Amino acid sequence: MKDKNVRKMSFAWASSIPTPFYGTFFMLNSYAKKEFMNHWLAYKPNYLDAEDYEKLPEVQMMPHYPDKGSIKLINDVIVVKF
Repeated sequence: MKDKNVRKMSFAWASSIPTPFYGTFFMLNSYAKKEFMNHWLAYKPNYLDAEDYEKLPEVQMMPHYPDKGSIKLINDVIVVKF
């Protein structure tokens, strides 16, 4: 079985992305977090426009991450409210 979200990983030392031991806070809290996940976890999910979901009543009632209930499956889409 193959997962379309997972790709073949390259060697860490051949990467232009820094190792997770240097600057992890910056990497996870910037636009580069998608590339970070793709490189280190071989995970590249499809992202949808937040505007399509943020006005839904069930999303507005959700607490903010990391509180319990801040991640929900809505219409076959995983929604995380930050």
